[in-house]
Amino acid sequence: RHGFRTGVTGDRAGWVEFGEGEKLIGIICHLDVVPIGDGWETDPFTLTFKDNAMYARGIVDDKGPAAASYFAMKELLEEGKTPTNFRVRLIMGTDEERTCSCVEYYAEHEEIPTFAITPDAEFPAIYCEKGILHIKVVGKNNNGLCAEGGSAANMVPAKAKCVINGTEISAKGKPAHGSRPELGINAISLLVNEIESRGIDITEYPILRFIKDFDGIAFTGCDTVDESGALSANIGILKADGDDCALTLDFRVPYSVKLKNVIDNLTKKASEYGFTTEVINAMDALYMDKDSSSIRGLTKIWNKHMDKFTGFKEEYREQFNEAMDD
Repeated sequence: RHGFRTGVTGDRAGWVEFGEGEKLIGIICHLDVVPIGDGWETDPFTLTFKDNAMYARGIVDDKGPAAASYFAMKELLEEGKTPTNFRVRLIMGTDEERTCSCVEYYAEHEEIPTFAITPDAEFPAIYCEKGILHIKVVGKNNNGLCAEGGSAANMVPAKAKCVINGTEISAKGKPAHGSRPELGINAISLLVNEIESRGIDITEYPILRFIKDFDGIAFTGCDTVDESGALSANIGILKADGDDCALTLDFRVPYSVKLKNVIDNLTKKASEYGFTTEVINAMDALYMDKDSSSIRGLTKIWNKHMDKFTGFKEEYREQFNEAMDD
């Protein structure tokens, strides 16, 4: 109703567009969020203003950036600054937090942007991103263990519980995004510690031994550290029903490492516990030359404009930005 051209692609993605011309500039956001988690003092799906801040699920990742992009486009349209030699399209997906199937579907059925940005991270621009692997470790020989914990591979689980030898045991951790597991406390790992603290021998439960022994680098053989950083690993989901058991793991893999090597090494390690592996999601790393015109251009925009915004601190420029000559 604000005057944009619009479209919906298979109920998986929606877009709004303005401008004229053959070239298409894309702004790609997503509207889905990770599970709510615990600890909210406000309704997670109602935008709440409190203490000079906004609270709601997705306010940073990625509903907030989607809204900011939309209103930026709306302001340009209202000011009559409609581009005549290119179009700008805001593309909003609904499945980024799992497999990005929304963007894959869009790519199969819609126009691909000439150039695109994703306002889903830090300023001024990220030129390198790790690969993503979601792998399920599955098996039997569970000796009657019933357990559950976590709700998404890419989220550090806040709760986990089990029934073992007729005893119900639970653990409470601290949620965080699976890409930054060090910011959370994994309840599934705590659960195993709690089980052992009760004097229960976990050696007859392969899934518990796997959790206790789990070390992302050791289990994958990936000790590489490159520009994107080191490998990170998160035990996201635990499910055991007495006979079958499964763990869903989230790995963020340095861009210079082949995903297949990580998969093969983990599969070999899992077999030592009597388990097999299933690859749920595999996304290759992204890399762009930081001296490319695209990255340098975005960085110059950051340097030119960000200090105009309320809340900007000059130390952000040094913290988030590498010095670049013109």
